Amino acid sequence: MSRLFNVSYKVDCLDFTIERYRRNTVVDMLGTEIVWLDRGFRGYKESGRLLKGGIVAYTDNRFECHFSLGGSALSEYFQSDILRLKTFLKYIVESKCNISRIDYALDVKESLKYAEIQKVIDYDGIVTRVKKIRQIAERLSSTGEILGSTCYVGSGKSDKMLRIYDKAKEQGVEGDWVRIELQLRNKNALNSVNAFLSVDDSGSGSFILGMISAFVDFRDIERKKQVSWWSDLLLGIEKIYFRGEKTDRTFEQRFEWFQRVGAVTLAMASMKYGLDVLGTKVYEMIEQGKARMRDEDYLMIGMVKDE
Repeated sequence: MSRLFNVSYKVDCLDFTIERYRRNTVVDMLGTEIVWLDRGFRGYKESGRLLKGGIVAYTDNRFECHFSLGGSALSEYFQSDILRLKTFLKYIVESKCNISRIDYALDVKESLKYAEIQKVIDYDGIVTRVKKIRQIAERLSSTGEILGSTCYVGSGKSDKMLRIYDKAKEQGVEGDWVRIELQLRNKNALNSVNAFLSVDDSGSGSFILGMISAFVDFRDIERKKQVSWWSDLLLGIEKIYFRGEKTDRTFEQRFEWFQRVGAVTLAMASMKYGLDVLGTKVYEMIEQGKARMRDEDYLMIGMVKDE
């Protein structure tokens, strides 16, 4: 029997550069204010602290400004509201900004012990195409007690890296809480956001897990198969790849992807609700989707949005 998991997903870091005249629009969309500081930031000569978290920076003779929003800031601004987050991402993408970094985080609480992941690490069971896997432990200097450790798959300077760590130990709380973070930079970051915006809100978690599973696999080397907790977590999830170059998908390709990702969830819903109730729910989803369709969505099916 497959294990059930208590899983949540979030965007945990967002760094982007946008035209400077759009700075106030971004600040208004975040619902915050800027407190200017007497120092620069990441090569920019001027910087300010956003009241609800994050940094904005610029240089007088440059046309752009830079925003850096960490996990706590994003949580404060969007409060797990995926629709609001996507509206914000859509604005900065359509503004031709440069997304230099985005982190997608997967949290598994109470249903997975970090010791299970540590066992895979110890037996070299992490399978990936990157060359570097390292683990860094934090210890008390007085006693040598391990306070926690982080496994890094890939390099922090590369366009793609994974971090895995015991979030409960980091936060100093009781219980099991494993955090898996996928860090994307440059073209991978921008391409992932474009794809993220095309996914229905209910499929956002599957999308993030699909990106993670395309980058890394957790294997039982002796038995030559996935470890059980990972295969259970991936049940019904398709791998999602990014090559660093944006490709234009046809509607047929998009629909084929939807069939692969959504088939299991639809089957589960039909068994839980029955076909009559499910039909009503699907109709409501379609109407909600129509209200959110963009101009490029209409063009993909050879139609024009009514004014």
